[in-house]
Amino acid sequence: MKRNRTWFGLFSLVTATLIFGGPNVWAADFPSEQIRLIVPWKPGGSTDISARKLQPYLEQELGVTVVVENMPGGAGKKGMSRVYRAEPDGYTLIIEAEPTVIMGQVLNAEPTYDVSKLSLLYGWISMPRTVAVNSESKHKTFAELLDASQKAEITIGGVGLGTLSHMQSVLLREMGLEHRYVPFGSGGKAKAAGLGGHVDAIVAATLAVKSNVDAGTIRVLAIHATEPTPGFEGVPTLQDLGYEGMSMTMDIGIAGPPGMDEKTMLILEQAIERAVNNPKFLAEAKEDDTPLGLRNRKQWNDRVATLLSNVEASLPLLKAEMEAQQ
Repeated sequence: MKRNRTWFGLFSLVTATLIFGGPNVWAADFPSEQIRLIVPWKPGGSTDISARKLQPYLEQELGVTVVVENMPGGAGKKGMSRVYRAEPDGYTLIIEAEPTVIMGQVLNAEPTYDVSKLSLLYGWISMPRTVAVNSESKHKTFAELLDASQKAEITIGGVGLGTLSHMQSVLLREMGLEHRYVPFGSGGKAKAAGLGGHVDAIVAATLAVKSNVDAGTIRVLAIHATEPTPGFEGVPTLQDLGYEGMSMTMDIGIAGPPGMDEKTMLILEQAIERAVNNPKFLAEAKEDDTPLGLRNRKQWNDRVATLLSNVEASLPLLKAEMEAQQ
């Protein structure tokens, strides 16, 4: 009798769950263990910062531990390749910074991943790029930096070769800002070089330099955008300075390996969407002037496809610059 009562109790519990558990009961088997959220760069950069700000809210929505794991190497290629080969079970995901990882793919003669085949889940940040200097720099404006570049060699630091930082450097040179581009292994190292005066200026995303701007240690000379950026009031855009249509953003999203099933992708998409719409998350983003650009799965797939097309159109210029660096 005891066995029957136990079985009956279990049956009743399962039945009640099926009846009253709500529309997501079919998803109860996922997730059931820790999720790894891989950042394919070293700590301290804007992608890493974005991941760590999202992590507690995503963990809350999924109900399991979400671990942010840095896996630097090859300008993002090591982490991207690792996730690309992972089991498509939803437990290994990656923070993708676009178009940087696209550039890592198209510039590689033998790419180890294909962004278009990833299980793209959600995009939530779209941040403009900046041209910035140490607050003690003699260059007070973009015009002064431009003028100095015509008279003597100046250096501009950024993250890696064949990256968004490198592409920004190429475009700045096309605008007349002559310089030698100095690649670093991470956004944190590039920023440290700028703070230490080891390079004349740096190119970086707004989020990467915001805390330093607030602390008065970094001065942004121009924002690579066509419209003003919250939190950078008074800083001219390149559009303001007469460079029409000059906009460059880094878009951040989450993806999984190719071949993830529809149920798992939907669970993750909905969890991310709830996380980034959490009132507390939105309040923190506003306080930090984080430039949100919320894109659901379809919108994020469309955005990545557009960036892939844009990068492919810019390849000749970037490849020529990379050859000159070697």
